Amino acid sequence: PSCLSDGWDALPGTAVEVARIQKAWRGREPITVLSGDDAREGSVIAAMPHQRVVHLATHGFFAVDACADDPDAAAMDPMVLSGLVLAGANSPMTDPELKHDGLLTAAEFRAIDLTGTELVVLSACETGLGEIQSGEGVLGLRRALTASGARTLIMSLWSIPDEATAGLMSDFYHNLNGRRALPPVEALRRAQLGALHRNRTENADGRPSEWAAFVASGDRS
Repeated sequence: PSCLSDGWDALPGTAVEVARIQKAWRGREPITVLSGDDAREGSVIAAMPHQRVVHLATHGFFAVDACADDPDAAAMDPMVLSGLVLAGANSPMTDPELKHDGLLTAAEFRAIDLTGTELVVLSACETGLGEIQSGEGVLGLRRALTASGARTLIMSLWSIPDEATAGLMSDFYHNLNGRRALPPVEALRRAQLGALHRNRTENADGRPSEWAAFVASGDRS
């Protein structure tokens, strides 16, 4: 629906984030990187199954409230109104054969087999939000990824600056893959404590809005 967005801006910090994660992962196991025009919806969907870790750094959207007054969206499944933005979203239907519009919705995530995936990190805004429906629970990306089989999820609860996110994610993966490798939940907690300490030291302000949005759910081991 048109209520989602009139256009998505580039996120310069995501290139920094990907480079830092590659550095943190170097020498551990092969990785697949899709960026720029290569990160189209069909390519991303095809690459995710059978990956041990999936990291998606892009725009996220939760448009249930924004679309509340849109007659085209009124009858839509909330799982269609939350998701991630991929290459091609500003010029939808550029791949007419596959009919992809560049928006990977929670409904579409539900159809991806992630039963072998230990960790999914959604480094984007508002990916942990959902709509509560009586008898259904919370509908959104978290519900979809859990149904897909992913064991542990890291998601966000509000909009976050991409530069601060790049630093947080770099620390997270260093904690995850360091000499004393930590489980994802603890690796995230340590990264957030590090961000808090740095901000207090450098800015005399913890600035939780820049790092506290991320939460972990699923397997706590």
